[in-house]
Amino acid sequence: MLTLHQLYIINAGSGFRALWRVLKAFMEARTLKKIQVLGTNYLSTVLEAVEPSNLPEFLGGTCSCSATGGCLLQDKGPWTDAGIIRASKVRLLIR
Repeated sequence: MLTLHQLYIINAGSGFRALWRVLKAFMEARTLKKIQVLGTNYLSTVLEAVEPSNLPEFLGGTCSCSATGGCLLQDKGPWTDAGIIRASKVRLLIR
C-alpha cells in the first residue's frame, strides 16, 4: 500500500467545499492532516512544498514542458524514479 504524503486541492469552489465537509467525516484524522483544500489564494501554500520549476505555469509556476507538448502531457514526478519505485515495493513486502 502506498501512502499519501500531501495533497493540495486548489481553486476549490463552494460546491466542493460543501461536499468536503461531508466527506471529512468518513476519513481518518491522519489522512485529513495531509489534505489541504485551498481556494484561489493557494500559491504561497503550494510553493512551500513545490519548486516553481515543477509547478505548471497555469497554476502559477514556471514549468511549461514545451518540449513535450505541455505539462499535462508530461509524466514528471518521483513516481518515475527507479529508486523510489524499488523502495515502495520493498515497503509493500515488509507490510
